[in-house]
Amino acid sequence: MSALLVACVLAACSDNHPVITIRNRAAVRVTISFVNSLGNESSLVDTVEPGLDYSVDAFPATQCTPGFLLARDKATRAEVARSPNPVCRPSVWVIEPAAAPPAPT
Repeated sequence: MSALLVACVLAACSDNHPVITIRNRAAVRVTISFVNSLGNESSLVDTVEPGLDYSVDAFPATQCTPGFLLARDKATRAEVARSPNPVCRPSVWVIEPAAAPPAPT
């Protein structure tokens, strides 16, 4: 993680710039992590409830950071969704419900 991103996370990015909005449309509670370009995963949000939005301001304002956001089912830790790479601020990431399995034929 870059020094700027670490400083921003530690300082809670108290600037007035737009944030990343996470919309949880999945049916499960999720945790949100950031996975950098080296594959290192850092926790960002402990819980985003189904149907709710959560704002994250832990990235440099109006810039893109190489890596992606990862949503995991809070109960099982299974991967639910990945954001586009890179993570840009401001943006909106919608975590969609899992697709239903195909019907048997």
